[in-house]
Amino acid sequence: SGVALVRTWLLMNNAAADVDRMERCARHVHTAKGEHAAALDLLRWAESRGVRIPAESAQRWRKLYLSVLRATAEERATTMKRGGAFTSGGLDMATPAVHDGGSEEGAVAMELTTSPHYRSQLTRLEFPLRNITLTERGLLAEKLDVAAAHRSGEGVPSLEDGDAVQDRTPGLDDTAAPDYSADSAGGPPGDAACPMFSQQQ
Repeated sequence: SGVALVRTWLLMNNAAADVDRMERCARHVHTAKGEHAAALDLLRWAESRGVRIPAESAQRWRKLYLSVLRATAEERATTMKRGGAFTSGGLDMATPAVHDGGSEEGAVAMELTTSPHYRSQLTRLEFPLRNITLTERGLLAEKLDVAAAHRSGEGVPSLEDGDAVQDRTPGLDDTAAPDYSADSAGGPPGDAACPMFSQQQ
């Protein structure tokens, strides 16, 4: 398949940790498959192969990963009925890589977890995200921490509140067609929460 060819090219060219190339590949598989989850699956596949991001590229990787993750959540949330995510334990974010990514040679099975609070920018519903990776939970937690520190009033902080006080990532608000670009900005905080960024390979 086209996705398999993209993975093979990345491996042959040792390019899985290169942000620019991964952006282009994510955009390609999203276009080819017609869904944001295809791009998310590609990033998860890279994580399952133990890719470690160079320190100078970590922040750009974070922005790319978060953009793809949120676009996928918004895409899936549009078909969710009010309250449905709670009765089912949360919005299911599973992709093929989280189930059989560890079956490939050189890949490892990823530990899955749940992010308890996510607010959809389209429906404004708040619900858990289940079947996400530890890296993804760390990325969401970083945004929520920033939002909580700058938010006034009650309620669950939304991720867009955090974006308002940081450099915004192109495409995060355009969930129908995110840019999947990640401009460099600042140093990467909280690496311990994101295994993919914890060390340079």
